[in-house]
Amino acid sequence: MISHVLKLKHLGPVQECVLTVSRFTVLTGPQSNGKSTVAKAVYFFRSIKQDIMNIMMQGGPKMVAGRSDARWEHTLKQRMRDKLLQLFGTSWIMPADMEMRYSYTDQFWLRVYLTESWEDSRNFVDFEFSEGFQEYLNDLDTHSFINITQGQKKHEEDLLARKLDDPYETVFVPAGRNLITLLSTQLNYIFTSLDELQLRNMDYITRKYTELI
Repeated sequence: MISHVLKLKHLGPVQECVLTVSRFTVLTGPQSNGKSTVAKAVYFFRSIKQDIMNIMMQGGPKMVAGRSDARWEHTLKQRMRDKLLQLFGTSWIMPADMEMRYSYTDQFWLRVYLTESWEDSRNFVDFEFSEGFQEYLNDLDTHSFINITQGQKKHEEDLLARKLDDPYETVFVPAGRNLITLLSTQLNYIFTSLDELQLRNMDYITRKYTELI
C-alpha cells in the first residue's frame, strides 16, 4: 500500500479530518480527542476486503441472503451497515451531515453518509461506491462462488488487494487485550458457550480480535 486518504466529517468527537493513511501511521493526542474514532474508521474501510471475502466463502450473495435475486452491492452494503453501527453506535443520533470517505486509489473509493427518513426524521446509513468499485461488484454478480476452491480464493484475494492497493490483512488490537491473553486457552469454550445475542452484545473490536486469535 502506498497511501490511502481518509476524510471524516462530524463523526463522534471529530469535526473534520483529512488523513493520509500510509504504510506506517501514528496517531497522537490528548484523551477524548478522536484518535480511537479515526482508528475505527480506518479499520472499517480497510476490513472491507475481509467482508467481501467472507461473502464469497459463504457462497455469494444468493446464499447469504437466501434469495435468488440477491446482488453483491446490496449484500455488501448490508454487511457494512451492520459493522458501522456496531463500531460507532446508532445512526439516529448522528448529525445529519455526518460523512466518511476513504480513497484506496483514484478509481476505488467509498463514501458513507446519512439519509433522512421522511416518516420519522431519523437518519439511516447509506453508501456510495466509485465507478470502479461499482464495476467490480457488478462483475462479481456474474460469477459463482459455490464451493470455492483455495486456488479461487487466493486469486480473488490477490485481485482485490491490487484493486484496493492494499496487500495487508487488517487487525484492530483492542486496548483491553490483557484479559484476552490470560484467557487464551479458554477462548474456544467461552465462544462456543455464548449465543448469538451475547456475541453481538460484545464490543465489536474485541469480538473480532478474539475470533482472530
